[in-house]
Amino acid sequence: MARQLVSKKMSTRAQMLLTGAITITLGFVVTIGVLSWQSSNAQKSLAEHYLQQIAQNEALKIQQQLSYARDVAHNLGHSLIALPQGGVTDRKVVDKIMESTLRDNPDYLSISVIFEENAYDGRDAEFTDKPDQAPKGRYAFFVDRDQSGSYKMHPLLSYLTPGQGDYYLLPQKSQKDTLIEPYSYAYNGVPTLLTSVAAPIVSDGKLHGVVTSDISLASLQQKVNQIKPWAGGGYAVLLSTAGKVISYPDKNLTSKPYPGKTDNFSSSVVEQDDPILGEKGLITWQPITIGNSSDSWYLGVVAPVSQVMAAANRQLLSAIILGVISILLVSALLGI
Repeated sequence: MARQLVSKKMSTRAQMLLTGAITITLGFVVTIGVLSWQSSNAQKSLAEHYLQQIAQNEALKIQQQLSYARDVAHNLGHSLIALPQGGVTDRKVVDKIMESTLRDNPDYLSISVIFEENAYDGRDAEFTDKPDQAPKGRYAFFVDRDQSGSYKMHPLLSYLTPGQGDYYLLPQKSQKDTLIEPYSYAYNGVPTLLTSVAAPIVSDGKLHGVVTSDISLASLQQKVNQIKPWAGGGYAVLLSTAGKVISYPDKNLTSKPYPGKTDNFSSSVVEQDDPILGEKGLITWQPITIGNSSDSWYLGVVAPVSQVMAAANRQLLSAIILGVISILLVSALLGI
C-alpha cells in the first residue's frame, strides 16, 4: 500500500515537472518566434529604405549626366541662333562651332543641328538638291570623328522620316527636351547603339531648330553596371520611356523590351522572382528626367532577399541555439 502511494506521488511530481518543461519550452518558442518576426521586419524595413536610397542616389548621378548633355545641346543651339543677329550667316561657322563643341565633349559620339526652314540664313533654296546637302537645303548636319580622329560633317538625310528621324521629329513636335529611344547607327562602318539627348531651340515662342548630343549606350551601361548593392550581390537596370533596355546584365536584351515586371515603376520596394539572381529579389524604381521633358527613363536597383535577410537569419539561428540550450539546462535542473 505504501509503495503504491509513493509511486502515485512520484507520478504526480513527474507530471508537474513535465508540464513545467512544456510550458517553459512553449514560452521560449513563442518568445523566439515573436523576436524573430520583429527582427525580420525591422531588418527588411531597413534594407528597403537603404535600397531606395541607393536607387535615388544612382538615378541622380545618371540624371546629372543626361542633363549635362541636354545643357550642351541647349546652349549650343542658343549660341547658333544668335549668329545671324550678329550678321554671321556663313554655314561654315556653324560647322566649326559644332566641331568645337564635340571636341569639348569627347565622350559623345556626335552632335547634330537641324534648323527649321530658312531659320538660320534664309538661303535654304540655294542649297536644295546640291551635293552633300540635307533635304530641302536646310541646315541639318551632324559632326563625328573619323577613324583618324579628325572631325567630319555629314548631312542628315533622314531627319524628316518618322522613326529614323525621331531625334528631330519628336522634340520638334513636342517642343520639349527629349530622351530618344535607343537606336543603331554605323559610325565609321561600325554599328553602334546610342541615344540622343535632344533639345528644341525655342526663343520668343518660336522654334528655330533642334540640337542633339549623341551618347553611346555602352557609356551608360558602364556606369549602370557599377551599381552592385549588397557587396556585389545585386544589380541595376536602366529602361527607356517605352520600357526598352538601356542597361541590363543580359546584354542580349539591349534596346529590346524589358521582360520583367515593373509595377508601374513604383519607388516602393517590391519582392518578386528574379531571373538574373535565380531567387527572390527586392526591386525599387526611380525616375530620370531632363529639362522640361514630360517623359522619364527609369533606374531599377535589385538586391537578393537571401543577402538582405542574412543578418536576421543569423540572429534567428543564434536565438534558436540559445533557446535549446536554455531548455536543456532548465530540464536538467528540474530533473527531467
